[in-house]
Amino acid sequence: MPTWWFVRHGESLAQLEQWPGPDPETPLSALGERQADGLASKLKDLPIQRILVSPYLRARQTAERAMAKRGQAPLGTNRAHR
Repeated sequence: MPTWWFVRHGESLAQLEQWPGPDPETPLSALGERQADGLASKLKDLPIQRILVSPYLRARQTAERAMAKRGQAPLGTNRAHR
């Protein structure tokens, strides 16, 4: 039976009230980038077959940073959240 993991994005600039732009374009903060990098170590030994990512920038950045540390890239974007 497959195992599903749901991961929330790292801290964003909007959470720090440092982002005046549209919500979907909110980037990660410096801490959020470190959190995404740390996620890679948590995922390192898991057999990951598919990655679904929200189209929001902070979610894509989290997945891309975490998967890059594994030598992989996110495989898809979940467009249902638009």
